[in-house]
Order: sequence, then C-alpha cells, then structure tokens
Amino acid sequence: MSLDEGNDGHGYVMSPHVAAMLESKKAGEATVRAFIADIFTQRIQSHHAEAMKGKRFAEHLERFIERAPQVIEVIVYTDEVEGFSIQQVQRITDDLVELEDSAFMARYGLEELFAALSEAEAAGELDPETPYQALAKHIDPVNPAAGALTIDRLILSAIRARDSHYNRQRAASFAGSFMVASGLASLGVSALLHAIGSATPLPLPTPPVAVALAILAIGLGLTWLSFRWRDKEPDPPLPATISAWLTENNHQNGLRYWHAVYWPTAKRLACERRVFGFSFPKKSPLSTAEQKSAMGRRKTRPSCYTPGGVA
Repeated sequence: MSLDEGNDGHGYVMSPHVAAMLESKKAGEATVRAFIADIFTQRIQSHHAEAMKGKRFAEHLERFIERAPQVIEVIVYTDEVEGFSIQQVQRITDDLVELEDSAFMARYGLEELFAALSEAEAAGELDPETPYQALAKHIDPVNPAAGALTIDRLILSAIRARDSHYNRQRAASFAGSFMVASGLASLGVSALLHAIGSATPLPLPTPPVAVALAILAIGLGLTWLSFRWRDKEPDPPLPATISAWLTENNHQNGLRYWHAVYWPTAKRLACERRVFGFSFPKKSPLSTAEQKSAMGRRKTRPSCYTPGGVA
C-alpha cells in the first residue's frame, strides 16, 4: 500500500511524528496506522469537536478515539486499491461520526465482520497482547500499570532528548541567520558612511568594524553548528533489563516509535507542548487531576489516560 497524500484542499497538516516515520523509509503497517490515526484525529478536531461532547460519544470517547482508526484501517485495506488518500480517511471519519452504526456498517459492507467481532469480544478472544503490554508485564508482573508508567517515562525521556536536540539546532539556525544579516548590514553601513564621510562638513559616526566582524563570525559559527546538529540524536540508553527484552523480541529500534504505534492519539497529543515552534514534551504522563485540567484547556483534544491502555 502506498501513502498517497491526496490532492490539495484537504486541510491536513502532517504531524512531526508521522513525518519522522515516513522519513525513516520504513513505510510498513505501523506507519500506515500512525498516518491514518493522525488524519482521523485532526479531522475530529477540525470538524467534529462539538459532536464529541454529545451523549453518543461522551461516555465512550476514549474507546472511540482508540478504536475508530482501527476501523478506518480495515476499510482502507479492504477497498482493493493500492493506495489511500487523505480525503478518503476524512470521508470515513465523517461517516463514523455522522451515521448510525447500522448505516455505517451497511455503507462499507461490515455487517459480517462486526458480527464476528462481537462474538469474539463476548468470548474474550479480542485484543491480543501487544509488545507494549508484554513489556509492561515483564517490568512489573504484579502491577502492569506501573510497568506501563515506566515505559511511558522512558519514551518521554527519549522524545525530550530528541526535541532538545531539535530545539538547539533550530535556535542556532535562527540566531545564526540573524547575526549574519546584522554583521553584513553593519559592514555595509560602515563602508557607506566611510565613503560619503569626506563629502560632509561634519564627521559621520561609523559603527566599529571590529564589532561587525565579531557579530558576523559568531553568526557564521552558529549557522555552521545548526547544520552540524541536523544529524539525528541517539536515544538515551535504556535500563539493561528492558534493553535485553527488546533485543530478545527483535525490536531493533528500541522504544523510538512506540508512542506513535502503541499510545492512543489523545494521549500523545496531551503529552505534547509546543511554544513558537519549539517542543517541550512532558516528563511523565498526566495524573488524573491534570487530565481533567487538560481536557478543559484542549476542548477539541481528549487528554492523557491509562498508560498504553494496559489497565
């Protein structure tokens, strides 16, 4: 399946974590899943925020936000096309919100599938254990939720390290460009004033050339550093037991993409903080009180809940 970004006018802006997965050139099922969830979440925020507050979704909002992208993924894979468009995912999202369950299943031919899923869920055969849940149990067999919290903190620590590297590179790029421009402008003004100074009756103040050269040199140095810092920042080392488990279970990238694959989209959004293009993720998932506060601030963004859906 190819990742067709569709035509202009869809209003979707790719999130950084999806862009990073696409840049890794590993456009497998995990990337498709993250891409669909990202489109779904933005569509909910931009077109269906009020509907999410209604009675139909209020009681089961967390479950809907978590499961709806999976339903969209099933439809996309069964449409018998090689790629999917952003508009297609947005259209399915609209139908999920606006149509009654029976009408939605009839439109996409899902009656038999949902009947089978209902039987499997009643028999306790759904929701096989994910690597996230398996690692949480490995960390703390008695209390998997505590193990999940440990995973979340490690994930956020790695994200903070990568974003700190990005913030430093971005700040150096902005500051370097500004100082190079200022240094060149100062040199230009000095040369201009020196050229016309002899033609004026009074001496004109000339900016110190040494200061302009110093600003230009610092600016060039920061610009050079900004390009040098474009290299990817390696994740912080993991505890030996967790690293060994990941190696034994063939998770070669460690926990790098786990927030995109295993975290509900609402949880990932609640843990993000951006200020003027700079990213400052939280150090740990939100507490229950903070979740309610975040829900109030982000009326269109459900907040963090149980780590990884383990509990």
